[in-house]
Amino acid sequence: MPPRPFAQEVGANPGRLRVGLLDHPAQADYRADPECSQAVQLAGRLLESLGHRVEIAHPASLGEPELRRHFVVVIATAVAVALTEWSQLLGRQISVEEYEPVNSLLAALGRSTSAPDYLESVLWLEGFRRRTIAFWSEQGFDLLCTPVLAQPRPGSASSPTR
Repeated sequence: MPPRPFAQEVGANPGRLRVGLLDHPAQADYRADPECSQAVQLAGRLLESLGHRVEIAHPASLGEPELRRHFVVVIATAVAVALTEWSQLLGRQISVEEYEPVNSLLAALGRSTSAPDYLESVLWLEGFRRRTIAFWSEQGFDLLCTPVLAQPRPGSASSPTR
């Protein structure tokens, strides 16, 4: 438990933090927009100017190629279950026109996933979480600075859709 309520942490001096900086997607086959990478680099320089120790570092587990497969299995199964639950709550079958097309694909994948395959992915992700947390608990980092998205938001001036 934290020593005091989170509201009291606002404005409190955190001391000198050790910050990992990840300015590119950890997965090898993804690309980052240069604007997003630059934003992370600028944030890193700002953190350094505030006295924090900033290093190019991130949890190695974020780049594990198996992550995508196991993540999709769990998410697809969750979408299938959520659509079933909502149909039950509404008292009718939700039609495919009521949700985004990608959710139709995920629901179909989730419904076709076997229990052993689902459990394998859940167990793999539990190990992934432990490997990821080691970045903070064993390697001594306090913070990971990375873009939320590797591409500018849709509709922005530098978005690929413009």
